[in-house]
Amino acid sequence: KAADGLSGKGSSKIQAALLGPGVFDYAAMSESSREYKNMSTYCSSASDAKAAWGQQGGIYGIKRRSVPCFLFYNTTDDAEYATQMKRLTSLMDKTGSRHEMLIDYGTGHSVPQETEHLRQMYSFLKSVMRK
Repeated sequence: KAADGLSGKGSSKIQAALLGPGVFDYAAMSESSREYKNMSTYCSSASDAKAAWGQQGGIYGIKRRSVPCFLFYNTTDDAEYATQMKRLTSLMDKTGSRHEMLIDYGTGHSVPQETEHLRQMYSFLKSVMRK
């Protein structure tokens, strides 16, 4: 589990994570969001889709310091993603988890592609990876 990271009891080999726009806390999703409206599709194998929905998301795995994370999203994407990132980084701040954020590197639901943004991501990884 990424949340066990460097401080976990096991010998996690995960040293860092790159996370783009996504849902990290499903229980906090607005009922008007696209994801919430598709809940029954995403949780089709569960007998209680709403209960299963509320237990999903990476935010629930962060009980203590997590591995360093580089996070990115565009404000031109669905507004829910900005809210999700703020919830995630707030928890990471509380647990002392190192993170860096890249905002508005492009448009919509996309990944960074410009050389300067890729260098920023690479520099982050280089600074946190064990040799």
